[in-house]
Amino acid sequence: MEDISPAKRELAYGVLASIADRNLGDAKVKKAAEGVLAGGWAKTETAQPLIRAITRLGLTSFAPQLRKLATGTDAALAAVAADAMKSLKLDLNAANRPTIKTMMPEEAMAVTEKETGNAELGAKLFGRIGCANCHTVSASEPLKGPMLAEVRKKYSRAKWWNRF
Repeated sequence: MEDISPAKRELAYGVLASIADRNLGDAKVKKAAEGVLAGGWAKTETAQPLIRAITRLGLTSFAPQLRKLATGTDAALAAVAADAMKSLKLDLNAANRPTIKTMMPEEAMAVTEKETGNAELGAKLFGRIGCANCHTVSASEPLKGPMLAEVRKKYSRAKWWNRF
């Protein structure tokens, strides 16, 4: 992507980042997209359009890469990454906290009970990781599987954890 205009480079990175971000589709294609993106993070001239594309698309799953750049030695790149994190509403210090993946179920439940959540980010995540392929969230949609509309009124978080 060396002889490409900045706008086309950003567009290309946006397509690749979208492919790498999703849990759907061909695993080989996803791995290839991830490989190209790995090279994109390495240089300032390619990292900046990659960051712009990720920010424009709201791809919060790239938070670890953004955190690394935001705390790096390249001041210009650190500023762009920090601005992206702010736009995406990502916490720069979240890397120092344990993830749900590393917690025991009881600990994860206690942590999530304290969180208020963010409906906008939740909706984006729901669509991005493919939940909508199996779940219905609106009475106006054809039923595809379990109806999740108003699930919060039906189950407390503790019941949700224990049931699912």
